[in-house]
Amino acid sequence: MNYHELKYILCIAKYQNLTKAAQELYISQPTLTKHLQKLEREMGTKLFSRSGNSYTPTFAGRKYMEYARKILQIQQDWEKELKDLTENNEGELNVAFPLMRSTCMVPQIMTSFFQKYPKVKVNILEEAYSIQEKLLLNDQLDFGIFNEVHKHPKLEYELLKKEEIMGAEIFEAARKNVAQKFEIEVTDDNKKLATESEIIVLSVKPQFYVEVIEEIRPIISKDTIVLTIAPGFSLDKLAGLFAKGQKIIRAMPNTPALIGEGMTAVCPNKNITADEMEWIKKLLASCGRVEVVKEYMMDAVVSASGSAPAYVYIMIEAMADAAVMDGMPRAKAYQFAAQAVVGAAKMVLETGKHPAELKDAVCSPAGTTIEAVRVLEEKGFRSAIIEAMRACADKSHRMA
Repeated sequence: MNYHELKYILCIAKYQNLTKAAQELYISQPTLTKHLQKLEREMGTKLFSRSGNSYTPTFAGRKYMEYARKILQIQQDWEKELKDLTENNEGELNVAFPLMRSTCMVPQIMTSFFQKYPKVKVNILEEAYSIQEKLLLNDQLDFGIFNEVHKHPKLEYELLKKEEIMGAEIFEAARKNVAQKFEIEVTDDNKKLATESEIIVLSVKPQFYVEVIEEIRPIISKDTIVLTIAPGFSLDKLAGLFAKGQKIIRAMPNTPALIGEGMTAVCPNKNITADEMEWIKKLLASCGRVEVVKEYMMDAVVSASGSAPAYVYIMIEAMADAAVMDGMPRAKAYQFAAQAVVGAAKMVLETGKHPAELKDAVCSPAGTTIEAVRVLEEKGFRSAIIEAMRACADKSHRMA
């Protein structure tokens, strides 16, 4: 591609006169005419209509110039970027980090950056993703770092490494397994993790909570968010174990979070800001749905969601057993039963209809479904679920 010819055509269109265009380009008029004629022959169409000394772009000429401008802009951008890559330029760099992230990320990268680019001034902002996106689109930022999965079609994205995720595990075999599976750093030192983390997910067994908290309490920053997922530890109880003013969030996920279909309830203490709460919700949303609840509801959350997959597994197993008794192969029986549960759950979530209304829609007069429902009611199916969940919530309450 001849970039000079692109500039020639744009200049002719600008002046609509070969003589003036040639003067602007510092070439002779015959040379400019020769280039125009050569290009029109190669393209098989006229780029300008001539009337005396006036050159007016044709439709093809206007389309050509539209792409010519884009190509020349790309060339200009590349030359600038190449210069930045090969030279230690002076200038300013506007960078934005997510809220609360700069305190962790900036010290680690700025020292090495300034060693390599001592003449570059860096302006650092802390903004939410929505603000960063607007600043990037308005050319007020050079680049931003954020956690969103949403991608704007006019912006370019690059995935950063997983170096900011760290785990702690006392058993060597488990450390190696987690490090290999998730490609993250895993240490056997809880104190190391506590000093280097902005968020600590305390996911040890409840009986080890006090021991682990006593270990990290003297070194953990008050700005660090502690996310707990153990039942039986209220915010007041946790506050008594940590130093005064610690940021704490209770969370109760369930096992479907492993496949991105979880349901997680969160409850923050008074030290958590609104922005921090939004950040935690977005983090947990990668595992499914998230809802903020009052702390008094957490025992109900344990029974309605945290432990609920176990009830459903028993029901699926029983449904499959019945199907096998009626001649269906067990593998297919599990598939049919499980998909029926998935579909029914989605109907509740996506239609917004009351479960009773959805049940009634399946029950035809004198049909098979209403007969099954009659037997479920006769055998105490509804009551068994209610009593099981009440027992679960009561146990959770007594653990507090």
